[in-house]
Amino acid sequence: MTQTARPTGTTLNNWTLNGAGTAHQCLNDESDSTRISDISTADAYGTLGTLSDPGLNTGHVIRIRGQSAPGTGSATASLYQGNPGGAGTLIATTPALSELETPTEDSYTLSGAEADAITDYATLYWRVQRGTGTFVGDILEYRFDVPDGGGGGGAGTGSQMIVVGL
Repeated sequence: MTQTARPTGTTLNNWTLNGAGTAHQCLNDESDSTRISDISTADAYGTLGTLSDPGLNTGHVIRIRGQSAPGTGSATASLYQGNPGGAGTLIATTPALSELETPTEDSYTLSGAEADAITDYATLYWRVQRGTGTFVGDILEYRFDVPDGGGGGGAGTGSQMIVVGL
């Protein structure tokens, strides 16, 4: 099984919200008609739903779905721990997102070291930022998946007890 954290709060800065009540609602649904658009000079960020520590440092995946006009610049997605909008610790950043005119999902699997850097799964937050040029495009969905491991134990460690045949 997999645990999935989706945005629960959002700060748009200079982004535009299209087709949803709030930006985090937009990034939670799987519709192509709701989106945040046109990151020209700033980033967008927000809180994520709470996850339980899986006790594993494998299977941690950032998934982001978007579209952009080819040749208009790039954007990246990041995972942080700490206080959104304040001091935070960068956990991982994706390579530049695909520049495709149709909605495309990009995914980035955290390394074991990146997953081990997560010490509090309740304080993770997302950020999407402009890379090169002026990104002309839309972000349709952001989510962070982790395994539904045994829990407890801290980042990358932990033990599991499996009882078979009582």
